[in-house]
Amino acid sequence: MGVRDVHNTVVNSTVGTLIQAGVLDLHVHVDLPAGPSQDPVELAADSLRGALFRQWRAEASAWDMAAPERISVRWTLKWDCADHARNVGLPRSSYEVLPSSMADALAGLPHRRMVLLGGPGAGKTTEAVLLALELLRRPRSSGPGTTEHRSLVPVVLSLETWDTEREHFDAWLMRRITEDHRGLPGVDGRHPAARLVSERRVLPVLDGLDELPGHRRRGVLDRLRSELTDDMPLVLTSRSDAYRELFGQGRVVPRAAVFEAEPIAAADAVDHLSLAAPPELAPRWEPVFEEMLEVPREPVAEALSSPLMLWLARKVYDDPQSDPAELVDVGRFPTAAAIESHLLDRIVDVTFTRPPASPDRLHAPGQWNPLRARRWLGHLARHLEAWRITEIAWWQLHRAWLPRLLALPALFAVSVSLSFLADAVVGLVTDDRPYDSRAVWGYSLPLLGGMLLANGVRLTAVVWFGDRLGEPRRRCNPLKLGAALRSAGRATSFRRALMASAVIATLGLPMALFALGSSNPPAYLALTGLGFVLPAILMVTFAAPSDTVDAVTPHALLRSERVAVLLTLCVVAPLIGAGNGMPLWLDDATPRSGWEWTVPAWFGAAAMLVVLSPWGRWLLAKVSLAAFGRVPWSLMEFLRDAHRGGLLQSTGGTYRFRNLRLQQHLAGAPTAPTAATAATAASGATAETAAAAAAQVPRPRPEPSLSDVWRELPPVSRWPGWSVKDTPEAFVMEGRSRRIPLAHWPLLAAFTAMRIVQMMVIGQWDEPGAWLVIAFFPAFGLLINLLAFMLPRTRLELRLNQGGIGSAIGRHRCSYAWSDVHEVRARKIYRRGRDTRHYGLHVRLRPGARGPQSRVFPEHDGWHLILPTHINDALPPDLKEALARFGPSAPQ
Repeated sequence: MGVRDVHNTVVNSTVGTLIQAGVLDLHVHVDLPAGPSQDPVELAADSLRGALFRQWRAEASAWDMAAPERISVRWTLKWDCADHARNVGLPRSSYEVLPSSMADALAGLPHRRMVLLGGPGAGKTTEAVLLALELLRRPRSSGPGTTEHRSLVPVVLSLETWDTEREHFDAWLMRRITEDHRGLPGVDGRHPAARLVSERRVLPVLDGLDELPGHRRRGVLDRLRSELTDDMPLVLTSRSDAYRELFGQGRVVPRAAVFEAEPIAAADAVDHLSLAAPPELAPRWEPVFEEMLEVPREPVAEALSSPLMLWLARKVYDDPQSDPAELVDVGRFPTAAAIESHLLDRIVDVTFTRPPASPDRLHAPGQWNPLRARRWLGHLARHLEAWRITEIAWWQLHRAWLPRLLALPALFAVSVSLSFLADAVVGLVTDDRPYDSRAVWGYSLPLLGGMLLANGVRLTAVVWFGDRLGEPRRRCNPLKLGAALRSAGRATSFRRALMASAVIATLGLPMALFALGSSNPPAYLALTGLGFVLPAILMVTFAAPSDTVDAVTPHALLRSERVAVLLTLCVVAPLIGAGNGMPLWLDDATPRSGWEWTVPAWFGAAAMLVVLSPWGRWLLAKVSLAAFGRVPWSLMEFLRDAHRGGLLQSTGGTYRFRNLRLQQHLAGAPTAPTAATAATAASGATAETAAAAAAQVPRPRPEPSLSDVWRELPPVSRWPGWSVKDTPEAFVMEGRSRRIPLAHWPLLAAFTAMRIVQMMVIGQWDEPGAWLVIAFFPAFGLLINLLAFMLPRTRLELRLNQGGIGSAIGRHRCSYAWSDVHEVRARKIYRRGRDTRHYGLHVRLRPGARGPQSRVFPEHDGWHLILPTHINDALPPDLKEALARFGPSAPQ
């Protein structure tokens, strides 16, 4: 390359000072924006318009939205969930809007506010993006007959990133524009986002109101009602049922016209498919077209009445070897649900079969193999089905059987690595002499001391937070301890705070008394304060759990947990290590002696606190599941791309399948693809893909598993030691049961893990005596269970009749009238806020009704225990029948 070929180009950027070094003996050409007569805010708006147009044009192309054969969804003006007609500024009438004229419809609204509603897969997000593209494509001209909306810059945003309790609506818009478009030309030396928002140069297009938890939806509409000024335009998308529920509570987007998507007519579906098919392949569709036009209520016409299924049909039968005429075969597909199930089998293949991403896309998805993606999603769906849950929470994946099985080998690997690291660090800070055999017991004591103190510190946090300690922790700034302490205080109760203080006093007081009686009281008092009391307080401060419901995204929760782990490693664990070394540091010992106690104690404490943290459990789950091909190594990125493709829905800090039927379908569907795999790109309908897996899609029944066997309970009359009296007037079941204690096992598991780490670090894995010590802990747990088994059994009784429900546990009784009971359900039993891992029959009372305040019949989240039942939420069939006959919903 010659000298004359060298050049520098700077475009679309804010440049204060441009410095070029070297010999500049050639032409320097500078293109500046228009002179002072051009409004800098307008220049910034034009730059934002261009950047957004390139971004959403690339997204629309990737989602197959930009094809000329658009799906014709008709939008009807609705008044049953809208503001007053006088506030909206329209006559109270009904009319339809086609997608091609949606921008004109928005321009015709006096206040330029629009709400787009629809069912699952109706194309709400697709329409919002296409509306934004149309507005971005239109010229920014003005003159007679032009409308003011043409100068607006539509900004499509997901509502999940708005924390209504902390951010004003305008501040949120400014922050998002600033974060996503940092290179806009400045206004008065600052980023133009504030001026663009304050001067109403942007049109917020807010997507996904229905993806928020219920109380956050209410917060969004409340804040919009109070913070939207008269001149602020708005477009909002939501599922119809979610928005109508808010409307029933007296909440509405003020002065907004509400449009709802209608099912696609058979003629429109035929028109779309005929234009989308290549001319040489169009004749294959003729049998389908004839069936749809002649009998619009036939299964094929009903199935292809949603944008998702219509798009899936087009993609699935793009393969020249496929035959769409099979859709009219009543023998194979007798119902619309059967056709939807057939098309749904291909949804993963179509969603993850993508061409290379355009460089204009702001957040381009990764390239995932459709076969593997199907297998991964199937595993996650089966995991959810096995646990009878719907949320994919990354901090709960360790509950799968594979991470539990591999927990012990993983602990061995961590321990061996820790031993080498401790050896290297001690040698680095003292001298290069490695550990010798005479130092084994010397290094074992500080290591054990660090782990014991770490367990005491964690026990304090467990008592303070209860079961919530297993949830991701809130992001904490160590320089703002006051705010962190307030967060910790809000996450507990006064009783729990007193109990945690009692734990600190119970463990710290003997240490302090020992210190006062020692030969060097200040040194051992420093060990007590620096090695236990201060770390316990900081652990409580740093371990305040995040609000997983109000969380912005699952990735944000994971980042907050990583920060908490980093604070544990760099603050709490070093303090424990330093406290262990204080008796030697303050006793004029050699520096090596102090380090030999500090470093092993630090590492032992760090190992215990990190291994038992939510991040440590998540890491174990991800590595173990990925190593066996159950999930990808980049699991969070995969889930994020599945969410962007529409297969998953993000609700707070968790993901879930867009439709429960989709979860059930993937849990039971085979992982092998069928012959006609979809070929090219994922479509705009995938912005809401699985949502339209319609509520009637059946799933193949998977093979029964061991968990299914546990859930199939026999009738109570066949339980050993139980009797049932079932008459038309009452149902009474009576028997005796033993309480199986489980609360001691987590503590014994912690001590077992602590002993394993100690054994590995000091190199005792080849000594039989060390393994006997490890075997002691599970043996002790079994002994406790054996002693409990020898105790007398407790009498249990449950009585159902026309008047109500009552029970007896030993000498204690409780009863409720059906007029006070809203719902009866089997759910987990919580005692003193802790999960007992057992299930029982509970009742939820109607507003105003009061239940007994008893430790025998505890209340949690509004549910009152009636009777313990089983280790899962299954109920015996005769009890189910009695509840259906006498329960609150039964005819009286």
